[in-house]
Amino acid sequence: MKGLLNTVVIIFGLFLSTAPALSETKKSDGAVNYFVEGIKYRGEGKCEEAVKSYQTARKLKQFKADWEYHLAVADCFVTLKRYDAAIDAYTRVIDAAKNKAMQAEMYKGRGRAYYFKSVGPNSLDKKYMDLAQKDLQDARALGADISDVEKMMAADMGIKPLDVKSAENNQTFPSQSVTIIESPLKMVTGDGEHVLYLSADTVLKDKSGQIINASEIKPGDTIDFSCIASYRNRADGMLHCSVKTITLNRSASPSGASAADVTGKPHGDADNAFYIKLLGQRLDRIDKDIREIKEKQNKTKKEPPSSGKIKAKKKKTRKPKPAEADKVLQKSLQ
Repeated sequence: MKGLLNTVVIIFGLFLSTAPALSETKKSDGAVNYFVEGIKYRGEGKCEEAVKSYQTARKLKQFKADWEYHLAVADCFVTLKRYDAAIDAYTRVIDAAKNKAMQAEMYKGRGRAYYFKSVGPNSLDKKYMDLAQKDLQDARALGADISDVEKMMAADMGIKPLDVKSAENNQTFPSQSVTIIESPLKMVTGDGEHVLYLSADTVLKDKSGQIINASEIKPGDTIDFSCIASYRNRADGMLHCSVKTITLNRSASPSGASAADVTGKPHGDADNAFYIKLLGQRLDRIDKDIREIKEKQNKTKKEPPSSGKIKAKKKKTRKPKPAEADKVLQKSLQ
């Protein structure tokens, strides 16, 4: 409820920022302000009517930006149990929004939608629960209070088992062509076959095994990737994947990745954290190589200089011969 209230406040803020423009439109052509009408319906709890009004407002271009429409309808889609549409709406706002507070609420909203989608009559779908938990973690990292959703999830997990039979987890997809890169954390492969969501935990390498940045992957590249969790979105028909690993099937440029994505725009704080994580992986790998070299050097120093001593050691630790034990037994029988 708190997250819903926060989203309503954000939408009213958008209304205040667009009110002059909408007022001028109404004076010039007498058009109904469907954006305001949608807010009114939503305040009355009539989500079906609110969505219709927002859709009309979108057609009449009464929203300044398309992501503002998705922000307006996302929570209503959850209320109407249209979870795929809600997930798509939250995702579009996350991709477009620059405000951390707004992103936090959208991650929380999308996590809640994944959770509701996971709930079955007798069990919980593991793949959606995994996606829900991941989004809620991102929401918490950005400052959102997710305790209400966590309580609901904990209550359901206490009485319903996780169903892993239908989960499309840990799948590997080889030789996928990258067609669209929407951001450093989202790309589309094939002719709309997969939508890939990257996170700070995604491991990216080139074909030689070197850690790379997401910005080194370009449209037209071929990649192999594996999923932590995935689901088939009914709204667009594509398989949406939370990516575990990506292997770029070419050597990355020696110059490395730049500090901007393919559009030339600087990364936000979340993206910077993503690249800091990758840098940490590089340093960990270098540290591991150094430790292995030192271990090999120490092992070489400890090896004995000649094979004679090794033989002597073997003689000292020689086990008693079975024949000696037989002699002792024969004497005792006599």
